[in-house]
Amino acid sequence: GRGAALLTIPLLGAAGLSFLLLRRLEPWKKQHSRRRGSKTNEANQQALAMRAAYDKMFADFGQSGLDMAAIESMRPWYHGLDVPGLMPWPKLYPQVTPPLPIDAVRLLVLPYEECPTLAATAAAAAADIAKLLSSGVPGIKIFLNARTNLHCTIFHTSHPSDLRPASSTAAGAGHVVAAPSDQGGQGKASNHTGSVQHPQPTQQQQQQQQQAPLRTATDFELQRENDLVARCVATAQPPRLKFERLVLAPSGVLLMTWTDPDGHIPALRSHLRETFPHASARQAKIIHSSLLRIVMSPQLPPLLVQAIQERCDEWSRKLAGKTLTGSLLWWVREHEFSTINGERFAMKIGSGSEAT
Repeated sequence: GRGAALLTIPLLGAAGLSFLLLRRLEPWKKQHSRRRGSKTNEANQQALAMRAAYDKMFADFGQSGLDMAAIESMRPWYHGLDVPGLMPWPKLYPQVTPPLPIDAVRLLVLPYEECPTLAATAAAAAADIAKLLSSGVPGIKIFLNARTNLHCTIFHTSHPSDLRPASSTAAGAGHVVAAPSDQGGQGKASNHTGSVQHPQPTQQQQQQQQQAPLRTATDFELQRENDLVARCVATAQPPRLKFERLVLAPSGVLLMTWTDPDGHIPALRSHLRETFPHASARQAKIIHSSLLRIVMSPQLPPLLVQAIQERCDEWSRKLAGKTLTGSLLWWVREHEFSTINGERFAMKIGSGSEAT
C-alpha cells in the first residue's frame, strides 16, 4: 500500500509536467498553424496573379498580334537575319554592339534536366508552332531554344540591359545599357524574358550608371556571387511547379507558363533579393520557359493569330497536369544571349552544400 502510494506521486508529477508542457506548446502550435496558413494564402495569391498575367498575354496577342517594337529590338542580338533561308542564332555578348563583357550576364535557373520527357514534349510543341508560323509568314525568322537549354529563370544578378559587376555591394551598383544595335547601341531597351515589364532604375540612376565605365566583374566578385547564391539555394525548398498554359506573347516569345503552389520559387527570389540588394532591377515576375522567339517578322495576319492560339490551346490540353521538379539549380555565367550557354554551376537545393 505505502509503496504504491509512493509510486503514484512521481507518476502524477510526470503527468502534471506533461500537461503543463502541452499547455505551453499550445500557443506555439496555433502560431505555427497561422504562419503556415499565411504562407499558403500568399502562395495562392501569387499563383492567381501569375495566371492573370498569362491570360492577359494570351488575350493581348489575340487582339493585337505581335508587338512590332519588341520584335525589332531583338534584331541586334542575333546573327543570320539578312540571309534568306538561314535560321538565326544568338550572338555571344562580346559580339554585340557595343560589346558586353563575356561574364556580364549571370542568372540562376531551374533546368528541365531532371524532366527529360517534359523537355521533349516542350520541344515538340515549339517545333509545331514554328512550323505553323513559317507556313503562314514566308521569310519569318525564328530561333528555337535547344531542348537541353530549356529552363525557368529564377533570378538575374546581372541582366543584359542592367549590368551589375558586383551585385552584393554598392560598388557594383550597375550600368544600364541600351539594347545593342547596328548603329552603335542606340536601340530600344529589350525585355530579356519576353514576357512582362520589369521595374526600371530611375532616370538619375541611369545617368549615373551610364557615366560609369563598363567593366568586367573581377574573379573575386564572381566567386563571392557564386558562394552567396549557393548559400541561398542550400536553404531553399525543392520546387514543384504546375503547368498553366502555352502562350505566344506579343513579344514573339512562345512561353510555357507555370505556377508554384507551395511558393518556394517566390520565397527563393525574395531571399536572393535580400542577399543581392544591388542586383539587376530587371527580374522575372512570372515563372516561364521560353521555347522559341520570333526575331524578324511582319505583323501576323489575324487568321494566323487565331490558328496559333488554337494550336497553343491544343498543346495546353496535352500538357495539363504536368509538373516541373528538380533537385538542382544551375548558376549560369551566360556567354550567349538568352540561351544559358556558358559556364554552369550545379547547386543542390536544400542541401546546405556549396556548388559542385
